[in-house]
Amino acid sequence: MSTTYDVRKTAKILGVGTAMVYKLAKTGKLPYIRIGDKYKFTGPALREFLELPATEHLISADSNQEKRPRKSKAHSKKKSNRRSDKR
Repeated sequence: MSTTYDVRKTAKILGVGTAMVYKLAKTGKLPYIRIGDKYKFTGPALREFLELPATEHLISADSNQEKRPRKSKAHSKKKSNRRSDKR
């Protein structure tokens, strides 16, 4: 049985963020094992992944994701529940 790594350790090994590890896994670029709600990555899978040209798998993982429109950051004024002190 080979060593397995969680998402944080995998991100550290690859030198990327955890969001990128999830993207690579979901796009099939980085093989993973799912145990419950946890993603696990094997040593051989990471070694194979690291042998690919550096930009090939990282750029393709970003470009395969649909761009989501950003939410508006409009600030709404909250109405006060207090009665006005004007009488």
